[in-house]
Order: sequence, then structure tokens, then C-alpha cells
Amino acid sequence: MKIELPSFILEKMNITNSKHLQVIKEFDRDYIVKKYLYPYKDSFYDLVSNDLDSPTVFNTFYIIYLKENNKPIGYTEIERPKNTYINAAFLNQERGKGYGTKFLSELSLYLITSYSDEIETLNTIVHRENLASRKTCLNGGFIEVETENPKFVAYVKENPKKRTK
Repeated sequence: MKIELPSFILEKMNITNSKHLQVIKEFDRDYIVKKYLYPYKDSFYDLVSNDLDSPTVFNTFYIIYLKENNKPIGYTEIERPKNTYINAAFLNQERGKGYGTKFLSELSLYLITSYSDEIETLNTIVHRENLASRKTCLNGGFIEVETENPKFVAYVKENPKKRTK
């Protein structure tokens, strides 16, 4: 399964694909990703190998490719419909280039447009100390909301067609 966005291509994660495996290995060696994304798992591989069989766009991990050169630059996970969660990370060498904000904006628009009847809100949760990702969420059109867990901050974007009064 592939999703084509204006600047990115998302390819459903396949652990037998050598490019995908290379991204997984890079994330396994990245202490920032370990600290913020999977502090309770032994490896990034353990995190992504659980949700590989979903037949829909939801509950699936994807490798993010930069469309202009077909280079893998990160990963994203799109969880369940209705109150949909988006998790994403970029490889260390791809951070700080503005991809995060552009990606979050493009993916949000795609999901709300393509799955309008299924999605009420888009959500993401960010470690409170991860200032770059927090800024990315705000720049991507999400609104910050507090969580019960003081270590994290949540961000939400409503589907305008599902907005309740």
C-alpha cells in the first residue's frame, strides 16, 4: 500500500524490504528516537513489527520517502479511525530541514479529505521535552492540549466536517 502526498510517498512498512530494514536499523541506533518514541520497547524493530498486517490505511506503519528523489527519510504510523493518532519520526540526518511540518500538514489534509466520514480528529502526542516536535505540531496546524501524563503534551486537529458545536 502506498499513499502519495504532494512532497512525500508513504510506503507500507515491509520488514523484508532492504530500504525499510535500513530505516529500522538507523532508528534502533538513534538515542533521540529511543528516548522519545519507544522508551518501553527494546528496539524500534519490536515497535513496528507488531502492526504489519492491517488491510486499511489505519493501524499501519509507513516509511516516508521524499518524493523528489525517492529517498527514505523517516517513518509514520497512522492509528485507528475516528480519533486518529499520527506518530512520526525522521532520520537524524533529515531533521531540521522542515520536513516534519510539511509532512504533518500534507498527511493531515490527505487523511481529512480522503477519510472525512471516518475521522473526527487527528491527534499526536509528544514528549514534553521534545521542543522541535512540539513546534512542528503547532506549525502543522495542530492545537496543543494538556494530557493527564505530565511527561507528554497532546496535539489535536479537528475534521471541519465533523466539528461539534
